[in-house]
Amino acid sequence: MTAILNGDLEKGFSLMHQAAMEDKRYNRKDTPAYYFILLNPTKKEQLFYPKVAHLSSFLEELLQTYQSRHGTSLNLLTIRKKLLIKIDYINESFLFIYCIYKYNWYIEQIRPYYRKNSFASYAETSLLFELCKLCDVILTRSYPNQNSLPKKFGQLCLDTGILIKEDDFKTVNSDRISDFNNTIFRLLNEVYSFDNEPNPITKIEYDLALAYALRNFGGHYIQDMNSIYENFEEIFQKILNAFFYIIEKRL
Repeated sequence: MTAILNGDLEKGFSLMHQAAMEDKRYNRKDTPAYYFILLNPTKKEQLFYPKVAHLSSFLEELLQTYQSRHGTSLNLLTIRKKLLIKIDYINESFLFIYCIYKYNWYIEQIRPYYRKNSFASYAETSLLFELCKLCDVILTRSYPNQNSLPKKFGQLCLDTGILIKEDDFKTVNSDRISDFNNTIFRLLNEVYSFDNEPNPITKIEYDLALAYALRNFGGHYIQDMNSIYENFEEIFQKILNAFFYIIEKRL
């Protein structure tokens, strides 16, 4: 935790992950790594209590935004049961906590004024990519026979009663390639329309389409994208909404 508190997140999370894997091997649960990965602040004498309490409260706020936007009762307790407590999902859980921790650090430590530039768009896109990758990983485990990203998203929509389809996600990708900023702005402002979809697009469909667009983009380009650094917090929340939806419906 000292490394994490000093800003060396990669080293700190690597050490914490190693400790968690040791705990898993010996079936130990009353440990600092165990409470950390669960973001469980109930045991106040735990070694990393202040950070766990702060981060769990921060995540609850993000969940409340998802709840109010999508009319769901998903909460942190359910996230723990569906994801964080599952031994088979320890790597995904650590990446999730890493993303939340890094996002919290970023918006609390770096003033908004210093985040409005091309380097910020690169740093922010990297973090968004990690969160989008998590969506992809969970979907891959849910749909191991689907061999492409649009098929995974399309199957999710089919299984959960969402009307947009695999071809709609392919259209988003084509639009993203031809005009990235405009496509992201239209998805964010919820004015994007799908050619083959006659019904109004729901909020979760916009969130999923945004996550899909940035998953395909984030790992392959380094560009000055003002649509990212001008709307970073809103984008992060909406991709997180997509992740919450996947956890809620598929785990």
